[in-house]
Amino acid sequence: MAIIHSNLKSLGQRLTFLLLTIIVQLTFRSKFRAVRLFRTVFFEEKILMKIQDNAFVSIEYTLSLDSDEVIDRSDPDKPFGFIFGGSQVIVGLQKGLEGMEQGQSATFTVEPEEGYGQPIQELFREIPREQFPGDMDIEPNMVFEASGPQGPVRLRVESVNDEVVVADMNHPLAGERLHFDVKVVEVREAQAEELEALKDHAGCAPESCACCATTCD
Repeated sequence: MAIIHSNLKSLGQRLTFLLLTIIVQLTFRSKFRAVRLFRTVFFEEKILMKIQDNAFVSIEYTLSLDSDEVIDRSDPDKPFGFIFGGSQVIVGLQKGLEGMEQGQSATFTVEPEEGYGQPIQELFREIPREQFPGDMDIEPNMVFEASGPQGPVRLRVESVNDEVVVADMNHPLAGERLHFDVKVVEVREAQAEELEALKDHAGCAPESCACCATTCD
């Protein structure tokens, strides 16, 4: 019995020591959290927000094509701002930015399928030549603006002869691979009025049509 009691006592001491060790570890972890909280509150240590749905995001960016031609860039004095997840930018740009934080930079390529899509054959239209001014010299790649049921429509001349003008009404960047070089300037929670304005003006963000999720005419 004495031997059994001695073994139990030893086992009890071991369990007590193990419990004390766990308590000490938890205490130090709690102290670490307390110190971090103290620094955050009293020394204004910033906890950066990641880009996610309903965040207001502003970026500096340069947009180029496979040819290295730069076709758009943000205003040096006014970064491009939008509500993330609000259909204001193309899918590929949104995917490239998701999870980034203020101050981070990235370069990525957006394929046509997540940009402005491939050219749609049905959007090539034949327009009688007589609908254009007779004294106008019409050449391929000229761009016109016509009136449509939902407002102005942009069209590019694909080809022309004496009888018809073949007009391409696809987005000008349809079929293009887009190369973005971006820097995140700001990430914050969108304000209530910004979210409300998004409902009233869904679609194109006014600062830039190169990033817009819809065709900007």
